[in-house]
Amino acid sequence: MEDDAEPTPGAGPCIDEALEIDEDEFRLLWEFIDLTEHDRVDILVYDSDGVEAYIEAFAGVECLQILALKIRGCGDVALEYLKAAADWPEVSRVVIEGGCVELTVPPEPPLRVARALDRLGVEKPIVPMAFRIKGIER
Repeated sequence: MEDDAEPTPGAGPCIDEALEIDEDEFRLLWEFIDLTEHDRVDILVYDSDGVEAYIEAFAGVECLQILALKIRGCGDVALEYLKAAADWPEVSRVVIEGGCVELTVPPEPPLRVARALDRLGVEKPIVPMAFRIKGIER
């Protein structure tokens, strides 16, 4: 029997294959997302001095797949830090809106996301601090 499932456009590697994570915590998150019948989630993995980092993920059949790493911050301290971080080789896109900056790190190659998280100082194994499921408004 052939696998009829098509890959999700833009979905990258599985989180557990690309990053050093707390597998139990991410497995619980993936199972919870599966119960909601939604497939997109933002996972907060860093929050310090007004700078937040979220892994945008897709709940695939076998794992949580990385869509992108978003690093965002507002305010003077965060703005100064993120403007400097915009020069990191891992960053592919910079959006400055008002007093906020958002950096995007694509999922491929997977080492890009891992290096950006290392530069931020994210401790390993990575543990989800919070999450929001896209499509569910609260």
